[in-house]
Amino acid sequence: MWPERVGGIAATCAEAFKPYSPVLANLTGVCYWWGWIPTCGFTAILSATALHQWYVPFIPITPLAIGIILTFVAINLLGVRTVTRFALPVGLAAAFLALLSAVIPIVSGTVDVARATSFHLDTPFDGAFGVLTFAMAGLYLVGFAAPAFEAATCHVGEMKDPVRNLPRAVFASGAMAGLFFIVLPLVWLGTIGVGGMGGDLGETLGPTFAPLLAGTAKAAAVWFMVANMFMGTMQPLAGASRTLSSFPRTACCRAHGRSARAATCRG
Repeated sequence: MWPERVGGIAATCAEAFKPYSPVLANLTGVCYWWGWIPTCGFTAILSATALHQWYVPFIPITPLAIGIILTFVAINLLGVRTVTRFALPVGLAAAFLALLSAVIPIVSGTVDVARATSFHLDTPFDGAFGVLTFAMAGLYLVGFAAPAFEAATCHVGEMKDPVRNLPRAVFASGAMAGLFFIVLPLVWLGTIGVGGMGGDLGETLGPTFAPLLAGTAKAAAVWFMVANMFMGTMQPLAGASRTLSSFPRTACCRAHGRSARAATCRG
């Protein structure tokens, strides 16, 4: 529907609000991607922590996390093609390790089905406020599946043959969201329990790989976390900058009667 725009949800909402208030429209897009910024820093710290503990203990966590962010900034400045070349192997590694973490416990029979299918919710506070707080947290986690799909549609303006490739990307995102948001939590709950899921997954996910990988199970768990955290750091940097730049560029091009894809607007 919108082959000349980048930005996904933010670009669509900005366009919807534009007839009512151009300021509100642009503010919507800015605030949406502002919400991704903590994700960028948080995932960089998590991946830096894992790398510090296992491979580079002589580098402090904070400088390592800053270095990861600066590296991904440099990659994004080189263009979306370079981002794709880097993201593809990292994403495939994360998906492959996620699939192993789900399939190995099922095949080896280490999943406690009763524990995986029994849910007991512990509210953070007593009374109605605790229930409301827990529901809000749960809905936030469920709603976070939306940006998982949106990451694919965000870059439609830079795709080759979006009519063919965008549906493929959306279906692939749906498959990965199903794996990460449905299959893995159930398998992990039945394998490592609530305590393991609430701990450091780089440490606790080892048993999900152990029946097949034995001594390298812990390394697989660490790199599973690192690969996913790398993607979590790179996505805000890849999407936010392109989305924010599309707002003024599109407005300028429309004012001059040219398409956003073909025109180069300055001043």
